[in-house]
Amino acid sequence: MPAFAPKPNEVIALYKEGLSTREVADLTGIGKTAVAKLVKEAGVSRSKRVAAKPTVPHKPESTHWRTMRNRSRKLWIETYGEIQAGYHVHHIDEDPTNNALSNLELVEARKHVSKHSRGPEYHIPRHKRTARKAYMKKYLKEYQRG
Repeated sequence: MPAFAPKPNEVIALYKEGLSTREVADLTGIGKTAVAKLVKEAGVSRSKRVAAKPTVPHKPESTHWRTMRNRSRKLWIETYGEIQAGYHVHHIDEDPTNNALSNLELVEARKHVSKHSRGPEYHIPRHKRTARKAYMKKYLKEYQRG
């Protein structure tokens, strides 16, 4: 705990620089809840999505499914505009690394989930499915080479 109490505008300035409430709390010596309260009262809160920082920086050439999903969504938005609530961008050939516009379609969320909820391995937990194991083994080997 510091010998002085930081001024609210100093706390807010640190937060505006991009630090998380936890990082601001560690620097100033006040609790993260107190930091969050000050920031909220000042009206500068960030949404969880905006405030979240990746723990591991993504490589630009990453083919991880989450990275590829985000790229496909960005491509769709740049080309056709915002994605309506309740809709997903679906890879027609089910290859998440193929983000060609001709391979993307907008599908209702429930129909999209239904498309991916069928097959012989559906009742096996995702991390134990044969194809998933092979994909993760390959991905982790490439990621560790870095």
